Amino acid sequence: AKLSPNKDDSDIRIETSFNVKNVGKNDDFYTSSCSLQLDVYNSDGKLIDQKLWPEAKGVHTNEVSADNKSIENALKQIKYTWIQNIITEHCQN
Repeated sequence: AKLSPNKDDSDIRIETSFNVKNVGKNDDFYTSSCSLQLDVYNSDGKLIDQKLWPEAKGVHTNEVSADNKSIENALKQIKYTWIQNIITEHCQN
């Protein structure tokens, strides 16, 4: 598989969509939630895979840090296994 910043020169392209929202505040802690969608395209631009991940929560003493923590926790869901499976399945030469 080729890794390239140029989408026209890559074997696959992964697009991510994050939806972060404030869930609430309890005492001095804010809670945020992040849902994550990943779309995988082949070199022809055809959608070949899509994954919707369950919401991940983040808790912190301020809203921005709670948002960031929820994004971090959402990314942990996909970091190794799913990305590796996509590369193995769709980028074999």
